[in-house]
Amino acid sequence: MRQMQGRLEGRPSLQAEWWDAWHDYRVLRRLGPQATRRYHRALMPLAYLQGRVDFMGHKIRVKPPILIPRADTAAWLEQAMPEMSPGSRILEGSGCIAKVLSAHGHSVTAIDVDPRAVALARLNTHGQPVAILCADMFSASIPGEYDWIVSNPPYIPERDWRRGRLGPSVCRWESRLALTPPVGVE
Repeated sequence: MRQMQGRLEGRPSLQAEWWDAWHDYRVLRRLGPQATRRYHRALMPLAYLQGRVDFMGHKIRVKPPILIPRADTAAWLEQAMPEMSPGSRILEGSGCIAKVLSAHGHSVTAIDVDPRAVALARLNTHGQPVAILCADMFSASIPGEYDWIVSNPPYIPERDWRRGRLGPSVCRWESRLALTPPVGVE
């Protein structure tokens, strides 16, 4: 394991992928053979099988088809947070980011167009001072003024989704709405 860590030094995206794979292996061993067979047969992302994922030190509940928080989202959020002054008013598009920013003392309004994502965001931020709205960030009139807009909007071209370029587990389990932008927004 130490030898692998040395080879990945200075390559953060590969480090994240390697640690994800190592984590998946350890979790599947703990869950046992029946869960492992289910995971492989259905191509179900392991996070859905567990029902949660660790995101920047916070346990985040996940369930299909709501987008699973990714390591690259955590990486850019870690870079952005030092730029945010304490108590910043933030408009955000997802529950996992809202949970982290709220825990760091920011005033967060989370918004998502998918009612299922909004319901899961409410579960994930329960007990934290986060306002959660179900609306389209680009067409809704959102009350308030914000210092920051933090978003991980849909970024996969529709043609890549249709052609199956994302891998079967993503296309089968995760929300097309969360991954592909509306026509004309690409």
